[in-house]
Amino acid sequence: MIWVLLCLLVLGVAAAPYAAERRRLVMDDTARADAPGAFIDLKHGRTHYRYFGPQSSPLAVCVHGLTTPSFVFEALADGLVAKGYRVLVAPAGMGHELGPLAKFIRVMPGIGDWLFMVGYGRSHRKGTEKERALHSAVPFVVDRQQRELQYRGFLPSVLSSLRNGLRAQAKADHQSIHDAGTKAVAI
Repeated sequence: MIWVLLCLLVLGVAAAPYAAERRRLVMDDTARADAPGAFIDLKHGRTHYRYFGPQSSPLAVCVHGLTTPSFVFEALADGLVAKGYRVLVAPAGMGHELGPLAKFIRVMPGIGDWLFMVGYGRSHRKGTEKERALHSAVPFVVDRQQRELQYRGFLPSVLSSLRNGLRAQAKADHQSIHDAGTKAVAI
């Protein structure tokens, strides 16, 4: 009998992060209705983007990461528009240096997924809280970043980005941009 209870306990602990994910809010058309900008269906899913400024102006592109959504560029976009630019804000995958645990999670499906689902939300909140006292031109930036954790699919998306975000080399894409004569400045 003790073995049955122990097995049920282990199964419950193993299933807990996935059950928590199922209870999160669904990012559906109702949830998207209040989002400024627009959505586009791409090969690997739907993504959000925003334009600021007049269509006839030269284009500046601001690329944000997955865990820091487009609103972090609102003040910068307003400043660029004031200088005569049209601004496109769109997402990219994660591209930061991975620590040992993230490297383990990246290469170990199964146990890595479970560890990520258990710990990343706490890690994200802790990291953003460290920035709460910093001055920001973006109102309520920490609260807005943490709100992303409420939506179903956010954690699996971050995990997917961690695993797949920079696997493909973009050198050929960058060369095509150069060959087309597109003026590009990256910061």
